[in-house]
Amino acid sequence: MLATVAVSLASMCHLIALVSYGLTATSGIPNGEQGLATGLVTTTQQVGMTIGIPLLGVVAATHEVLDDGVRLVVAIDAAIVLVAAVLVALGLRGRRRTG
Repeated sequence: MLATVAVSLASMCHLIALVSYGLTATSGIPNGEQGLATGLVTTTQQVGMTIGIPLLGVVAATHEVLDDGVRLVVAIDAAIVLVAAVLVALGLRGRRRTG
């Protein structure tokens, strides 16, 4: 039961993050370039998944006890997300709109 709640919460947060990421990346872009911006955002996500998931899978599989490997991978992923969030926050600080 707890795992179902955790996965549901993580899925909702992931969806909110993807929508926010897409809106932030395409805001302030002229209408004629919205498709290009959306394509770049989507390509970045796809490349990240294509490279990131197998790399994390290899790290998890190198442990004799798979649970230990999975815990390590979740910690690595959380650290990457935290660093990315800090970088995004710093980057958005310079994008404040006036008036």
